[in-house]
Amino acid sequence: MARTLINVPAKARKGEIIAIKALISHDMETGYRIDNVGKQIPRDIINLFVCSYNLLTVSLRLGIPLLLLISYVGSFADQRNSFRFAPTGIRTEEQLKALNIEYRIVATPSDLETGIPDSVRMMHALKQPIALLFTGNFTL
Repeated sequence: MARTLINVPAKARKGEIIAIKALISHDMETGYRIDNVGKQIPRDIINLFVCSYNLLTVSLRLGIPLLLLISYVGSFADQRNSFRFAPTGIRTEEQLKALNIEYRIVATPSDLETGIPDSVRMMHALKQPIALLFTGNFTL
């Protein structure tokens, strides 16, 4: 059975950057181990974790800048691309477009050097969410 711990600051001042941390602890199985009678132990991992606190809705309605850092597994540049992640990865850009969220794909360290400052500048100028999608070298 999974155990979850979520840490949220009790208070935050206007304009203050806060960290919301989530930890999930569970008995993971890779699917490669063999039990004591020689039978393969089935794979048991967390496939999807979604954390939402209406930040996107609040950001869009009130014009609050928000930088979304998204692990873009399942994209064409994903170094570990597999059938498990591809179905969600290929829809990421469509979903951001449907939400009218500007995004930038970050696949190499050089993309990161310009990607973060450019995205921060853009989110403040537009007063809306901007997404950075991490793929390529960041998915090894």
